[in-house]
Amino acid sequence: MENKKEIKDQEKSKPIEKSKSLVPMLDKEDIETLKLQLQKYEYLKLKYNL
Repeated sequence: MENKKEIKDQEKSKPIEKSKSLVPMLDKEDIETLKLQLQKYEYLKLKYNL
């Protein structure tokens, strides 16, 4: 039982490590730009009923 739990914990931790490595690549300006692009996309989607 213990061994299975350890393996599950290791599997859970892997995706977290990957996502952490991506965070430094985006600074706050990049995130703001992406948010603006998303808002424009949402607006156009509503406007044209896509």
